[in-house]
Amino acid sequence: MKIDTTLNPLPVLTWNWLRMNKAAFSEETEYATKPATLETSDLPAGVTFTSGEASQVQEAAQIKGALGKEFDALLDEKASQAQEAAKNQNSSQAKEAAAPFALLELPAGFKSQAPIFIRAGLQDGAASFQRLFVKAGDNVEATIIIEWTSEKSAKGLNAFQTKIAAGNNCKIRVSTVQLLGAGFVHLNDIGCAAGENSSIEIAQLELGAQKIYQGIRSALSQARSSFVHNAAYCLDKDRELDMNFIAEQTGRERPRSRP
Repeated sequence: MKIDTTLNPLPVLTWNWLRMNKAAFSEETEYATKPATLETSDLPAGVTFTSGEASQVQEAAQIKGALGKEFDALLDEKASQAQEAAKNQNSSQAKEAAAPFALLELPAGFKSQAPIFIRAGLQDGAASFQRLFVKAGDNVEATIIIEWTSEKSAKGLNAFQTKIAAGNNCKIRVSTVQLLGAGFVHLNDIGCAAGENSSIEIAQLELGAQKIYQGIRSALSQARSSFVHNAAYCLDKDRELDMNFIAEQTGRERPRSRP
């Protein structure tokens, strides 16, 4: 498998000599494509976790991430390949477990009493390409923790994209914890869209992997929508990290009607 692509392009170009406009990514491996199985904690009543339908795939695609169009195209290609491979599988349970697109849906009015965990255990020598869509209705308060793990000495490639759509009057907190082996390459793309009077808070903890490319794009297109981001990482020895965080603030207050 050989991947040559561009990641984390800036929305507005800056001076070339700064070398910040984009990241060139090239990886040639013999890894077998095998999506990690996503497992959740016990889900509260009304919350669902499924492989999603075509309409939800299209809805998630409307929310932009930060790793860029070429990363989207890579995931599209791998999703098409996975669909073709699934046609040859007899077990519907196997198809569900390894689906490249997952949907976590939080109904309107849902208030979480405890965090919802989504865990992915990756195997040595595997390349995983997956997408997660977190869709929250109006008046939702929830905490979601996404965790990637593998053996400490494992090598592989993990390309993961999360899209978050929050309705009105929501408070969504998402934490990502990356504990992959020392030989992994980790590509982590997040796109957010916050409704009116809604906040999306993201905390990222990068403790594993050899190379890390992460990006977040947050669309604040409604009145009083907000975004908060915190990140912590460990870069010992020759480990590498490339980051790209974008917040698009276009929301406006509605003019008040006169009495």
